Amino acid sequence: MRNIMRITSYILSFMRYLIWILIFIMFIGIAGVLFGGQRNHWTFTFDYGDFITKVPIMIPLSILILLITISIFIIQLLKIWSELLFVFSDGQYFSDENLKKLKKSMIFLVLVTVFQFIINLIINYLNVENVSAVFDFSIKNYLVHAAFMLFNSILIIVLEKGSNIQKENEGFI
Repeated sequence: MRNIMRITSYILSFMRYLIWILIFIMFIGIAGVLFGGQRNHWTFTFDYGDFITKVPIMIPLSILILLITISIFIIQLLKIWSELLFVFSDGQYFSDENLKKLKKSMIFLVLVTVFQFIINLIINYLNVENVSAVFDFSIKNYLVHAAFMLFNSILIIVLEKGSNIQKENEGFI
């Protein structure tokens, strides 16, 4: 079990670097939005052949900035989970540091969900159809987030109880 936790910790660390590459690509996207062609009076003109639509330049910029923020939150989540798994693999479960990390993890989970909801509101406000699967924040996505938050909450409760019991036992000795 310890090896599985360590390997998972290393995989999560590797995934963080992949997300940094994704963030770099999104910054290139921001540069493309700011300096790209088809820009007139701070609006983008999208020509789809049979119809042309104009979108204020702030919409794609705000979505890209929100996605970069979500990616940074996910990097922080992966870092926290990687550190927790590494510490858990050493058998140190009930420490105050682990509890602080889990509470931070909960905050980042809530922030990721809120930012995804904001992006979904922007896309729905614009009545955009044929949105990339990256932006398909359906109810399943929010249920997965709720499951992670529930699991995180249960872990916080278990670690708090375990930490209290461990402190009581150390007090008797």
